[in-house]
Amino acid sequence: MRNTIQNNPLTFAKAHGGSLTMKHQGGAYCVAFKSNTLQAHGWGGSIQKAYENMLQHFEVKNEMYIRKQLLKMVFAPTNQKTVA
Repeated sequence: MRNTIQNNPLTFAKAHGGSLTMKHQGGAYCVAFKSNTLQAHGWGGSIQKAYENMLQHFEVKNEMYIRKQLLKMVFAPTNQKTVA
């Protein structure tokens, strides 16, 4: 069964008690969907590749909205690298 989303993956994630995050790790961008009820999905690579994979998986119609959300996640202060 495919996950079809009418508005955007952020709404979908919230509706399923999950979250959608994007962070930079080891020179690559990783987009991950996490939920208690659905299997997590993650994509690595360039920001463009992560964006394309996310659009393909979620069948998102409003690409500009998703692009803006990705940029917000990438450049948000909370996405700073953590040093162990």
